[in-house]
Amino acid sequence: PALDKPVGVVISLSIRRSLRAKVALGFLVPLALLLGGFSTIQYVRHQEAHEVALALLAGQTSQAVESSLRNEMLNRNLQGLQNTIDAIGQGDAIRAVSVLDLTGRVAVAADELSVGQVLDNSDPSCQPCHRLSAEERPSSIIVELPSGERIFRSMNPIENRPGCHGCHDPAQRLNGLLLIDISMDLLRDPLSIDLREHFLWPIATIAAVLLSANFVIGRLVIRPLQNTAQALGR
Repeated sequence: PALDKPVGVVISLSIRRSLRAKVALGFLVPLALLLGGFSTIQYVRHQEAHEVALALLAGQTSQAVESSLRNEMLNRNLQGLQNTIDAIGQGDAIRAVSVLDLTGRVAVAADELSVGQVLDNSDPSCQPCHRLSAEERPSSIIVELPSGERIFRSMNPIENRPGCHGCHDPAQRLNGLLLIDISMDLLRDPLSIDLREHFLWPIATIAAVLLSANFVIGRLVIRPLQNTAQALGR
């Protein structure tokens, strides 16, 4: 049968297409797996590092708040106590600041509507800690609120120190609990930047490798084979 194109041209096109496709796949698959896996591991590590830093920030914030509140408590200055709670609650990153008594009742809070409410330990947002024994419970944890927002919750027990015995029973080990919810938005922007960097660089690397490989293969392999195919087709 008659051919629309010379044999040399057909062979040349076949060689060029098949070699370029095989070279591209040969580089693309392992590079995508290797760089994709490496980037994912690095991103997870960065996320964990950010969460550890936020946990440290939450712990330090909780201790500083407790120290401020303790001074007001020792002076029996309830209005000063409320003013301090209100001032802390005005921070953009602070979602809630509450002082709970031993029954779980909210005694003082930045949100006046929550005062008097009793927090239930069986609530899903409380279970990550309360399903553990008292010795195993962390001082802070990431929880998801019913609204879907993820927050960093810090729980700091308020110890019954000698200065507190004027109002509290000396037999009690604790007087209550300081609860602070910090928004996870502090992590959103840095993690978004990390995510872009960790996946844009591998994509750029793969593209550069494929372009370089195709250029080299075209010069050193395909062109000599094309010349040979054209010579055979004459």
